Order: sequence, then structure tokens, then C-alpha cells
Amino acid sequence: MDNSLVPSDAELLALGGWDARRARVLVAAFNRNDGIAVVDTNDDGVSVEFEEFGRDAEGRLHPGDSTGSGELVLRYDDSGLYRAAGRVAGPGPSVIRVEAQDLNVTAVEGGWWAWVRRA
Repeated sequence: MDNSLVPSDAELLALGGWDARRARVLVAAFNRNDGIAVVDTNDDGVSVEFEEFGRDAEGRLHPGDSTGSGELVLRYDDSGLYRAAGRVAGPGPSVIRVEAQDLNVTAVEGGWWAWVRRA
């Protein structure tokens, strides 16, 4: 993943409308077109949202769907899986099997990971 494509935590929180004094970005993944972030909305480790983002024709980032609590979110388009986030047992590299596809991810503290297909 090209880390230059990942916006700052402050930018993601502002775009998602969360209070930066309480919320924190746990992990995020982006390509040049879109991305996904896992956000702990009140820093309690329980209230977690999967926030999706997209870019307009000028490259500006905009929030998309927000999915509350859960351990896994998968998004598909006509070409297959394009965005995913979830949780595994602990931090470090993992291979997540989704249907016939292996996602190589690195989970952060708490086991949270995020993935986007290359654009």
C-alpha cells in the first residue's frame, strides 16, 4: 500500500464528523480512488465504525457509507472485492481468506486491519 495516499487521522476524523477529542482512527487503507478507515468513535474500544471514503474527479476525499459495530465489512463491485476491514486475534501480518481471494494485511493493536484493491 502506498502510504502517501492515506490521509492523516485528523483529516479522516474531520471528514467523518467525529470529535477528535474522543474518536481515534485505528487503521486505514487507501488507493488513489477510495479507502476505508476503522474508527473508534469514543475511544472506548467497543464503539467501532467502518467509514468508507471516495474521491471526486478533482481528487478531493469525501465520506461515504459508515457501518457500525461488527468484526468484518466487505464491499464488492463488478470486478469483485474492492474494500474490506475487520478484526483478527492480534496484531501483525495475517492472511484473510475471502471466498477464493487471500488478502495480505497487517493488523494493528487490537487486531484491526483494513484493505483496498489497487486502483
